[in-house]
Amino acid sequence: MSPAEVARPTGRELARIPTRCHTGTGSRREPIVKKFEKVAERIGELTAYALANTVESACEGGEARAFFEGIGDSYAEAIIYAEGKPDDDAEHEIADGAPDIYNHTRMMQLVETRAYLDTSDLATGNEDIVTLAGYVLYDLAREVVAHLAELFDEYADEIDDDE
Repeated sequence: MSPAEVARPTGRELARIPTRCHTGTGSRREPIVKKFEKVAERIGELTAYALANTVESACEGGEARAFFEGIGDSYAEAIIYAEGKPDDDAEHEIADGAPDIYNHTRMMQLVETRAYLDTSDLATGNEDIVTLAGYVLYDLAREVVAHLAELFDEYADEIDDDE
């Protein structure tokens, strides 16, 4: 099996991978789950519909669902990778990677999310409709990522209160 054929785990799967450290002395060791892992797990469990609702968007089909789930999964992966809250560059990469690269799929994402953005200040007149759709979807993804960053802080505070 070539490396290209190996399935890469999604954020939902990654959030469930046991990455626990064990500390202690003697034969009895208790697992320690890091706070960021708990936060990543909670964010990874958010549904596409919940994410769409946070930005007042529709989620009316498979492409829209994949769009929002991809953002949530990528954010959960970024938490695990950064071992904490992702930085601005990572958040930009998540939002930038959300719109699909294929024209048909990108347009289906736009229609199924019912996304809208006034692109008059972004457009130079040389863009086609697919490029403008990418701008709109990026802006929508950026809003979702900003909401996930707020949720990270909220969930981290809740976990601190529980401990």
